[in-house]
Amino acid sequence: MKTASRMPVAMLSLTLAIWLLLWPARVAAMVVPSRGLAQVLGRDRGIEGSIPQLDARRRGQAARLADAVELATRHTPFRHPCLAQALVCHFILWLIRTRHTVFFGVRRADSGEKMEAHAWVMAGDIAVCGGRDRGEYTVVRCYVNA
Repeated sequence: MKTASRMPVAMLSLTLAIWLLLWPARVAAMVVPSRGLAQVLGRDRGIEGSIPQLDARRRGQAARLADAVELATRHTPFRHPCLAQALVCHFILWLIRTRHTVFFGVRRADSGEKMEAHAWVMAGDIAVCGGRDRGEYTVVRCYVNA
């Protein structure tokens, strides 16, 4: 990975913006009721979400955002929950008018006694955040921004 001094200014700026946005998003994820969050996430599609396809330019933007999110979350003193990351990704994708879908899923924990929740964002075929292990979760709700 490049050092900050060797990163393109645009990538460095995006990573810094994400790093700063993760803090209020973390607070929002903890204190704002899910009904309040749902109002800003897009059109509720239940469990039948679709992932809007992107042109090459938007796909590139989504891929750069995914890289910046990974970099920003790796260099913070706290582990930011997937919901905070999804809120930040949603906000940035909304700002740059890129179609995307925010997914919420659940799975049984390894112990089999508890359920684990997860949030991830897809823009086209790009998992912008949280998408690595999305196949392990059953989608319970998704919000489309097309």
